[in-house]
Amino acid sequence: MPIDAIRCCPDLSYRTKKRKGMVVNRVQFLAVVVGLGCVAQGLARAQDTTRQDSEHSQVHTPAESSDTMSISALRAQSLRALQTGDTATAVLAADAMMRQYPNDTRSMRLAGDIFLRTGKIEDAVKLFDRYIAAEPQQMPGLWQRGIALYFVGEYEKGAEQFEEHRKVNPHDVENAAWHFLCVAKSDTIETARKMVLPAPNDPRIPMKEVLEMLNTGDSNAIVKKMNSVPDESRAKADAMFYGNFYLGVDADARGELKQAHQFLARAAEDAPHHYMGDIARVYAERLAKSLEKR
Repeated sequence: MPIDAIRCCPDLSYRTKKRKGMVVNRVQFLAVVVGLGCVAQGLARAQDTTRQDSEHSQVHTPAESSDTMSISALRAQSLRALQTGDTATAVLAADAMMRQYPNDTRSMRLAGDIFLRTGKIEDAVKLFDRYIAAEPQQMPGLWQRGIALYFVGEYEKGAEQFEEHRKVNPHDVENAAWHFLCVAKSDTIETARKMVLPAPNDPRIPMKEVLEMLNTGDSNAIVKKMNSVPDESRAKADAMFYGNFYLGVDADARGELKQAHQFLARAAEDAPHHYMGDIARVYAERLAKSLEKR
């Protein structure tokens, strides 16, 4: 309550006639209370401003803070960043891992994954190759390296990587599709169709139809299967993503880059931030740049 309002209070006028001294004391007391309240508010505002300034002065850039982070913290930071689509932070964490722990093979492989998923393909290839040199027994499992090799134009090496991967993952149609793409680029589409790697019993929709397309060139079954999944089904988004993705791969293998970009752009548009979703975004962007150069 403002001091002026206290002074005009009828209760105080009534008490003045009989207890003037008490009224004066009461007014003085309330004035002191109000004054203290104003002081308290001012101190609170000052403290809040000081705290904000302090917090602002303590904010570090990701690069600065990453230099003091443990290897496990850097790994966790990079994975969280990838899950939210924060590619800049993920790359900074990967750079810090390699700067601080250059010989840690686990971090080497993770950093390679991050570089691949964020479009730093040449860096990814270098790290994957270093990782295999350090742990050659891990090569068959490193399908990611095959994708990176495809993007840098090392088609024969990419095909070899996917052939190795089939030894540990024989039912993966995606592996067969990337192998098909590498062979088509290094040789011909006809040769690629003759050399499609077997990948039976991949349960994902529409992988059975994708494998048929690689062998026959007929994509109608994929489109039909994609459209047959109910819109309200949880499988619909995955079916549309993988269907469009590998329709794009087939178009790329045939040299139809404009059509390939259309399919990959559709796949990337609503793709979640998982591994192949990020690859779709990288792939679509690279195709777009190739079309600009024409």
